[in-house]
Amino acid sequence: MALEPITHWLETTLVGVSVLSKYQATGDPEAVGIVLFAHILLTGILVPITEELYFRGYLLPRMPGQFGRLRPAAHSLLFSVYHFDTPWMIPVRTLGLLPLIYTTMYTRSVRPSIVAHCLVNLANFAESVSRRLGTE
Repeated sequence: MALEPITHWLETTLVGVSVLSKYQATGDPEAVGIVLFAHILLTGILVPITEELYFRGYLLPRMPGQFGRLRPAAHSLLFSVYHFDTPWMIPVRTLGLLPLIYTTMYTRSVRPSIVAHCLVNLANFAESVSRRLGTE
């Protein structure tokens, strides 16, 4: 939340329009319901699970030892850059992912990061939709 002004500025500068505009209703309530359900299922649950299994479960333990103490930061930056469709979020993701990375390294389990990632994505989606519905 503290970095939201920077994130919003980067978003509007790089994209030129708020990403919230992609949630405009088509006018067909059935289509809107299907799209919302698919979006919740995919970006709220399936994609975060897949990303966590790959990045925290597979890639993190195999990152080269040359990174040393910078391994969590390098891993976080790599994950942030992977989301190339939202480059304005790179600073926020890089900092925000460090607790998940350290938790995964400490517990040697990807489960806490899966739960956190799903909750963050679902909260972001809910906030985006509620903000969009509130402006109409």
